[in-house]
Amino acid sequence: MGAEPPASRWRQLMDRVRRSLLPESNGKTDEALEVAELASSTALHLFRQRSILQEEWIASFQPGRASLPTLLALGCPPPRGAGHPAAKSEDICSGRVKVRTTVAKKHRLNAKLKKQADEDQTHVHLGHYLAYVRTELDQEASCLEMPWTMILLLSFAVVMFMHLRPDQVLVVENAWKTDIEENANFAWSEHFGHKTVYDVDSIPDFWAWLRLGMLPLLGNTWLWSEGRLDAAYAATPFSTPDLPTVLDLSYGIFADEPWGNASLPVRGDFLHFNRIVAGVRLQQERAIGSWEACHVPTSMPEDLWKRWLGKPCMLATPSYFLRPEVHWAHSFHSPQRVEWMLSGSLQELQQMTLDMEDGAVPEVGPADVRPAKAELRRLEAHLCRLRGSMTTRRGSSSAQWRTTRTMGFFPR
Repeated sequence: MGAEPPASRWRQLMDRVRRSLLPESNGKTDEALEVAELASSTALHLFRQRSILQEEWIASFQPGRASLPTLLALGCPPPRGAGHPAAKSEDICSGRVKVRTTVAKKHRLNAKLKKQADEDQTHVHLGHYLAYVRTELDQEASCLEMPWTMILLLSFAVVMFMHLRPDQVLVVENAWKTDIEENANFAWSEHFGHKTVYDVDSIPDFWAWLRLGMLPLLGNTWLWSEGRLDAAYAATPFSTPDLPTVLDLSYGIFADEPWGNASLPVRGDFLHFNRIVAGVRLQQERAIGSWEACHVPTSMPEDLWKRWLGKPCMLATPSYFLRPEVHWAHSFHSPQRVEWMLSGSLQELQQMTLDMEDGAVPEVGPADVRPAKAELRRLEAHLCRLRGSMTTRRGSSSAQWRTTRTMGFFPR
């Protein structure tokens, strides 16, 4: 027969201890002490054997399998069919084995993590160190490149300023814009014009502003101060020979030291220091009309609603129902009418505007050149009339070596 299981020996010792402690066992103290000492040594032996078996079980654990001695050492009941050398742990206290195995795994994992944390606190990974060194080198290179970047930026700013001369450009732009806004007046009463470009609220207002306000600034006219033309105005009829005919340009040190002179009026002159190169261009953008664009009830006879409308419907792109964007005014999509008003007398230019007033919607654009700087400029006065009879106005000027133009467009 095999050796007696440790659990049976432990139960026998416990029975002997209980019998020695019964009342009828008085006087048997030595035997009780001997039994207690034997029980203590047996318990210690069992504890050590159980710990060794548990460690072996954990080290060689296969999920779902357990050997019989190990299960008995762990305090599990014997399996069914006790001659089986390896029974499944699900049939033999599987819960206790799994729980103790999981706890042991957690302890090992915690110990491993603690060891790794201690190593991380005392050591630096090579990848982190190389990334730090690379960052420091990149920052150092950026700092070393900063002076050259600033020199390049300053050089570009200086060259741009010397080439484009934005200070002079700004002065010229403001001069053009102010002249259009303040001096292109209409609705005259004697010598005072009551309306400016910002008072243009209808198509007749636009043509009045162009003919009486804008063209006198661009035509071959010359303005004198009050009192110089009294003799000419006093004569009946108007005495042209009484008008001054020569302008002395006194730019010398002394007043009687003229630098030059010019016959009046100076052809193509604008603001005394600018010269109009070609003339005024009138350009019209309008929607294309068609009867198919009209939306009327189908029950109405065609000849009836055509007589009632009187003209075809027009659809525009971009739509003229909304307030136009600023960039719309800088380009014409497909102008239908283009007229040039070349430099001539003011009376000729005004007569041309009267002839074109019937249905024309212009873009006015004079091109001028400044003799001293040979600088081309563009001046724009945008007048946009929407379908709801609302007119929007905007003035702008640009003097960056480009042609000059003033434009307005109205849908019909």
